[in-house]
Amino acid sequence: MINFDLSKYDLFIVDFDGTIVDTMGMWFNICPDFLHSINKEPASDMFERISSLTNIEISHYVRDVYLLDYSYEEVEKMFFDFIKTQYIKQEIKPNAIKMLEEFSGGSVIGNYSA
Repeated sequence: MINFDLSKYDLFIVDFDGTIVDTMGMWFNICPDFLHSINKEPASDMFERISSLTNIEISHYVRDVYLLDYSYEEVEKMFFDFIKTQYIKQEIKPNAIKMLEEFSGGSVIGNYSA
């Protein structure tokens, strides 16, 4: 987990849709990547199986199909921990800092990683 002093910031921008941080590829592959990380082979039609599911529903699907020895809560935690590790590896989109500086009217100071 990344820890930092929140008191030194006046504004936080949270990017949930891939506008600033390029997360679209990550989300497209999150379940197969998670399964590979635990040495399980995803179904060839994985995207079709999970594309309309929420992350909780995906974790329950993974538990029901791949991890029967685990509780739903354990698999949820494993899956969300994996998502966190993947999210911080994503790249900021080109010109995102410039755009944020234009919005803020000044320079953007802080950690530029996801």
